[in-house]
Amino acid sequence: MEHSDNIINEIVSLKNKFNSDEQTAILKEVAQNVRKFEEFTNQKSEKLRNELRTLNRKLTTIQASTKKSIEQNETGFNDLMVKYEREKFELNETLTQLDAEEKYPLELEELESINIEDETLPKDDNTS
Repeated sequence: MEHSDNIINEIVSLKNKFNSDEQTAILKEVAQNVRKFEEFTNQKSEKLRNELRTLNRKLTTIQASTKKSIEQNETGFNDLMVKYEREKFELNETLTQLDAEEKYPLELEELESINIEDETLPKDDNTS
């Protein structure tokens, strides 16, 4: 029975040890710190959620305005492409004309250098 009394006394002393005012104060302090930490994390989470919503709204606005400007730019871009294709065609036509005009002076030079009499009259030594 003495052995069981010792066990009971140990249990009571352990119970008293954990139920002491010091332990209770520590547990209250820990619980209070846990509440403060939860409040802080909740506030931080709410702040981050609000920032995320704001950024999401800004992103949506930017995407919408970008889509509008792209659609507007597409028509402007297509008009520019048509204009540049037309200019390219006109430049090619002008180059073709310039090439043809460059050939005329060469042909004219050739004609000037040819002795017309030599080309048109037959060579006959007995015609005099």
